[in-house]
Amino acid sequence: MTTFQIPGLDYGSDESSPEPEEDPLESHMCIDCYSIAMKIVQQPKGTPLADKYLAVHELSNEEIVLFGNALKETDVDPDGDDFIHCDRCNCYYRASCKEHPLFWVKDREPRFESGAQTLLFIRVVYFLFQSKNSKPEDRARMTAPAFISIKTSSIPNAGLGAFAEACIPVGMVFGPYQGILIDDASEAEKDGYCWELRSHTGPHFIDGSNTQYSNWMRYINSSRREFRYCLCSSMLKKEPVSLSRTSYVP
Repeated sequence: MTTFQIPGLDYGSDESSPEPEEDPLESHMCIDCYSIAMKIVQQPKGTPLADKYLAVHELSNEEIVLFGNALKETDVDPDGDDFIHCDRCNCYYRASCKEHPLFWVKDREPRFESGAQTLLFIRVVYFLFQSKNSKPEDRARMTAPAFISIKTSSIPNAGLGAFAEACIPVGMVFGPYQGILIDDASEAEKDGYCWELRSHTGPHFIDGSNTQYSNWMRYINSSRREFRYCLCSSMLKKEPVSLSRTSYVP
């Protein structure tokens, strides 16, 4: 039987039409300027970000897959430190929550006018004499991020302190704390610059008293008022770090 078709109408075909390709996505680690918190924003490539977002890092495909890998409580080792707990989701993650992500702020690389060879010589001499005093070229101060300044603290007898010159959003991670690894607990209690590391082999300490081997985190002082606490200390992948749990506006 002959079929009759009206010209101009699409009666379909036996061949299935290919599905439209999805636009590739770009992933950005941003600061949400409304909530003052870190935020992962994914959108089609080339699309401008909304005004409330400030992009700080473009995430690669290898990086984005690390976020949001939730763990069951039975899989969490109480003595481990290769996971993070999201207080807002009340869930453990291998790297970080995707809805409430963490962003690691790297220290600045210290630069010395005296040159690398002279710096190496100075460090060797200091190590041989096991000096505990600060030196003219303060490496620790030079490692502070661009929005952190080191200056005299208003806390009585605190000496120098770390001051935020810009808003610190929730989700920023600072560190790790740097210094010389020691095992003597009595030595660690002398000047208050040690961070205790607990392990199966017993306690160890990172001594940040020598500014040539420490970083800017040695200058973080405890707040005198509870409502001003914005950083909390933690161990993450065997590194002592400070996490921004609440936003801070200087």
